[in-house]
Amino acid sequence: MPQTDAIISEILKRLDEAVRAHGDAALNAAFAVIRLNALQVLIYAVGGIVAALVGALLLIRWYRGGKKDLYGDRDMGAIIGGIGVALLAVPSLMVIANPWVWIAIFNPKLELAHHILTKILK
Repeated sequence: MPQTDAIISEILKRLDEAVRAHGDAALNAAFAVIRLNALQVLIYAVGGIVAALVGALLLIRWYRGGKKDLYGDRDMGAIIGGIGVALLAVPSLMVIANPWVWIAIFNPKLELAHHILTKILK
């Protein structure tokens, strides 16, 4: 672990030098970028949830519609449609449930520290 401590100290020293050289504006810009990236991911996830809900409603409407389809088997279409809706909804729900997305939005300093430590320890 002494080598990891030295690496962390060196990175923090360089980050401190960059902040001193460029001022708080550079650090605030970095925090803004972290927030915007997290918001972008969250917006895509919400879009996936909305698309899955619309798909589920259309699937229910189609299944209950009563018209015969081309082959007379509505169950297979419902199963395939349900799989499609699940493929949209599950990853989007996983993103929304990810605490690091919310931490990046509300506490970008902690997200920056997490990102640095993750890169160092990998």
